[in-house]
Amino acid sequence: MRRTIGSLALEAVLPRSRADELVLAVNEIATNAIVHGRSPATVRAWRLDDELVFEVSDSGSGIKDVLAGQLTPSKAGLGGRGLWLTRLLCDAVEIRNGVGCTVSMHATAPSYSLA
Repeated sequence: MRRTIGSLALEAVLPRSRADELVLAVNEIATNAIVHGRSPATVRAWRLDDELVFEVSDSGSGIKDVLAGQLTPSKAGLGGRGLWLTRLLCDAVEIRNGVGCTVSMHATAPSYSLA
């Protein structure tokens, strides 16, 4: 999964450092889906004209805390940093609860050139 996300980011002409940030963000959310969600967990990725979208879904009950990942986690805690870090690394993060939980991560990418 990490290799695929990194390749997609590099194909979108993002710098290696930005691609690495996106790999980390998607990996954190995928790990959360496996650890805290319910199987099956899926990862999808696609390119729009000016952005990359990564989506991680699982069949769990979702993230109920509306502030999840919005506040800096406690230094004393062992966990709770994945969603926070993802929000720092991505341009936008959306959480949808319903039938399972889906986290969508957006990253700006250069527009396609037709020239």
